[in-house]
Amino acid sequence: MKDFNPSILILSDSTSSTVGLERKIHHMVIADKKIWPKDTTILNFSIPGTTSADALAYLRLLKSKTKKSLKAIFIYLGNCDTISTENPKGYYSYYNHIKHIIKRNVNSGFTKKRIKNKILFYQWNKKVDLAIEQPETPENFEKNLSKICCLAEKFGIEIIMVRSEANKFFIPGLGKGNFIFYKFLGINDKISESIEFPDERLKKALFFHENQNYNKTLELYKDILENPLEENFGSEFNLMILNNYAVAKAEFGYLDEAKHLLRIYLHERFARKEIGYFNLAQIEKIVGNQSTYEDLIFRSYENDKFLYRIRKPYQNILDGISKKFKNIIYLDMKSAISRTDYLDHCHPLPEGQKKLAKLIEEAYSKIGLTGNEKATIVNDLYNPELANGNQSPFNFYFKSISDIDGSKIRELFKKYFNLVEKEIVADYDLKINNIPNEIQNACQYYLKHPLFTNFDDIKEIQQFEASDIGRFPENFIYRFIIPILKEIEIRQPQLLEKFNKSQILVHSSDSFKRILKEQTGVNFDLLKNIRCKNFGLDRVKRIIAKIKTLILEDLNRGNQIYTRLKTTMYWYFRESLRFGSHSRNSMLYNRVLYEYVCEALIISFFYNKENKYGLENDLTNLYNKVLKIIYTHDFYCKKFKIYDNTEKLLADYNSKIKDLIKKF
Repeated sequence: MKDFNPSILILSDSTSSTVGLERKIHHMVIADKKIWPKDTTILNFSIPGTTSADALAYLRLLKSKTKKSLKAIFIYLGNCDTISTENPKGYYSYYNHIKHIIKRNVNSGFTKKRIKNKILFYQWNKKVDLAIEQPETPENFEKNLSKICCLAEKFGIEIIMVRSEANKFFIPGLGKGNFIFYKFLGINDKISESIEFPDERLKKALFFHENQNYNKTLELYKDILENPLEENFGSEFNLMILNNYAVAKAEFGYLDEAKHLLRIYLHERFARKEIGYFNLAQIEKIVGNQSTYEDLIFRSYENDKFLYRIRKPYQNILDGISKKFKNIIYLDMKSAISRTDYLDHCHPLPEGQKKLAKLIEEAYSKIGLTGNEKATIVNDLYNPELANGNQSPFNFYFKSISDIDGSKIRELFKKYFNLVEKEIVADYDLKINNIPNEIQNACQYYLKHPLFTNFDDIKEIQQFEASDIGRFPENFIYRFIIPILKEIEIRQPQLLEKFNKSQILVHSSDSFKRILKEQTGVNFDLLKNIRCKNFGLDRVKRIIAKIKTLILEDLNRGNQIYTRLKTTMYWYFRESLRFGSHSRNSMLYNRVLYEYVCEALIISFFYNKENKYGLENDLTNLYNKVLKIIYTHDFYCKKFKIYDNTEKLLADYNSKIKDLIKKF
C-alpha cells in the first residue's frame, strides 16, 4: 500500500471512480468547491467491479498511520455485490488473504482468475452455464460492511454511507451469457450485421426483426424452432428463439398471444426471468395497465443477477447497518435521485451527480469538515480482485501497459511494417515472425483516428512505448497529441476557444497527461514526446478526406441509441476511463469518434495556419458541419428517456440524420 495521509477515504466501485477527463462525479464536484479545511486529501479506492469484500480488504491493508489520519470513510457499495460471478469473494478474512498471496507468489505473480462463461461478444456461446454463477450473499455483504464499520469505530472515524440505488427501467440481463441475441420489446437495436452464427436463418430473422418485417421474422423464428440444426447449441438457444418470437408477435400487434408465449417461457427451467418479466411489463405498458407494468418491472429488476444493479435484500442490509452503528450518517439516494437522473444501469447523469454531491457535502459539514479551501483527490488504483489476494496495480491487472520491453516493441513494429509493405499480415504470418497480435491490434486501433490516414502515418513514429500496445491503445493517441496540443495552447490558444465554446470537444494537454499517467502507471515525464515530422499539405488533405469518410459511415448507421444501450457492457469501461464513470447523454452516440474528429480538425487548423496551406475555408466548412452533427446528436439524445414512448422522437432523429447525410 502507498503511504498517504488522507482526511477522507472513499470505498466504492465505478459509481465513485474519479478517473477520466470529465470532473462530474459527485466527489469531484464537491472537491472543486472552496468548502474544505486546508490540506484536505481524499483517498479514492473506487474501481469498477469492487465489492464489499474488496473494500474491507483495502481498509485492512491500510497502514495504521493512514487509518489514524482519517476523519471520515465514505461508503457507496452494493451494485457489484449483487451481480453473479463464478468466483464469489465471500466474507473477507486477512488469513485467507495471506493464503491467496502465498499461493499467487508460488505460482509466479498475479493473474486473473479464469472463468468458463466467457462473453464471445457477437458469437453464440453454447457452453454457457449461468447456474455456476452466484452473486455475493446478503449475509456476506453484511459481514463485510459491519467489519468496515467496526474498524472505523475502533479508530474513531465517522462513516458516510450511501443507500445505493440503481435504474429499474434499464434493459435487464446485459453482460452475461448470450444476452446480445435476445430481443427486448420496445428496444429496436441493430445487431444483426454483427452476429456470427452457423445458421443463416437466425441472422436473417434478426435482420427482418430489426427492420419490422414481422411476417418474415415470425416465419424464420418458427422454422428454426421446428427444424433445428443438428448441432446442439445448448438448452438456452430454443428459449431465446421463443422469447424473440413472442416479442415479434407483440410488435406485430398480437399482444394476447405474446403474453401467453412469455408466460410459457417464464415457466421453463433455464429461462432468463429478468428478460421475460421485462417483456411482459412492456406489453402491460402498451395496454395501459400501469400498476401491473410497475410490478413486472420490479420483478424483472429483482430477478436480474446479471447486471450491476443493487437489489432489495442488499438495500435492507444497508438499512440495518445504518441503525446498528452510531458513527454512520446515512444518505438515501432515493430522496435526491429520480428516474430522470439515470441513463445507464446505475450511474447517475451529471445533474444527478450534483444532487448527490449536495447530500454528501451536507454530511461532511455535519462532522465538522468545513473550511475555505479546495480538496485534493488521490486515486489509489488496484483491481477488483483485491479480496482474493491480488494486489497488482490497475495497469497490470487490466493490461493497459504491455510487459514487453520498449526497445523490443520498437523492433516488433519495424518487423510488422515490413510485412505490411509486402502485404503479408495474416495471423499465420504474424505467428511465424513472432509478432504478437497486440502490434497489429494497436495499429488497427490507431487507424480509427483521422490523424492516421494510412500505415505510413504510423510508420513515421519511431518512439513506441509499452503503454501504446496494451489493452487501451488509445493511450498512444493521447501521447501523440499531447505535444501538439501543448504547442496549440501556446501559439494559437484561440483555436481551443473555437472548439470549446459551448462544450469540451478538445481536451487540454494537461488533461491527457493526467489520464495517461493514471491508466498506465507511468510518469509522463519519463516518456519521450512523440514528434511528428510530417504534417504537410498532403497529409492535412488526407485528414480532411478521412474525416468525411468516417462521419458518413457513422451517419449511415442511423440513430444508435438502442444498440448503444444494449451493448453497454462492451464499451462502458473503456469509455469511462476517457470521460469518467457517470452517465452522460453522449453515451447514446459514438462520442469518441467525434472527439477524435475534433482533435484531427484542430491540429489541421494549426498546421494550416503555421505553414500557410490555404485550406482555411475547407477546414472551416467541415468544422461547421461537424458542429451541426454533434449538436443534432446531443439534441435528440438529451431528450431520450428509456421509460417514455420514444417512437416519434427516434423517427425525427433518423429523419434529421438523413438530412445531414444529404448536406454532408
